[in-house]
Amino acid sequence: MAQRRFKRPYRAKKRKPLIFKAPFWFTILLISAFAGGISFACFSPWLQVTDIKISGAQTIGDKNIASTIEASAKKQLVFLPSKSILLFNLGQAKQELLKQFPEAADIQIKRQFPSTIYAAVMERSPIAAVDVGDGSFYIIDDTGVFFKKSPDNSGLFEINAGFGGPELKTGAVAVAKDLLQKILRTKVSIENNAGVKLAQAAIKNGERIDFTTAEGWQIFVNPQGDLDWQVSKLAAVAADPAFIAQRKTLDYVDLRFTRVYVKQK
Repeated sequence: MAQRRFKRPYRAKKRKPLIFKAPFWFTILLISAFAGGISFACFSPWLQVTDIKISGAQTIGDKNIASTIEASAKKQLVFLPSKSILLFNLGQAKQELLKQFPEAADIQIKRQFPSTIYAAVMERSPIAAVDVGDGSFYIIDDTGVFFKKSPDNSGLFEINAGFGGPELKTGAVAVAKDLLQKILRTKVSIENNAGVKLAQAAIKNGERIDFTTAEGWQIFVNPQGDLDWQVSKLAAVAADPAFIAQRKTLDYVDLRFTRVYVKQK
């Protein structure tokens, strides 16, 4: 007689409520930890910027830089104020400082936890005064950047760059760096090798710069040519007794060509 097999009746398992499941509480824990971390980072009193230290700011002033940094540190998060050092944007603060203070060539900013911001300022050094044409001058550094306007030349070497159009904004380039370096290097070379004191330079065009001597006569050079060779020709002429005797009545000495051209008044 064949055996009969009977299947057990199917019974649906009762599902546990979500709140009794471990993954649910693990997720809640992660969200809580994340929210707590964000809250701590943004609003913890230990991480608020409370101290700003400045070095290297001589002409700009520490207070001016500190106030700009403090303004950059202030944030408004969900209607709540925060000065968290973790939210402080170093790059943005640097750009804002360089924009506000063209006297600064560079500013290095760093955090020191838990609550201090350091700013090291490298200020521009005045190297020449560019004649604006209205009786005032642009004070420039060795890169040709204009960072201050002055009613006089401030005792610096004068350069006439042919201004007369719209006024430059501070931080703009008044004289191209490579051309400025040629002017300054030629000035030093003429004074040291030819014994001729220079008072100012005028940029006429890309192939002519006119130096005015302290005696009133001029020296024409070509910045596109070999400046060392041009100065060596001047040095040779300046050593000639006949030239020395006529220096008080000179109009100009032109060094741009193969020959040296000397013109009397």
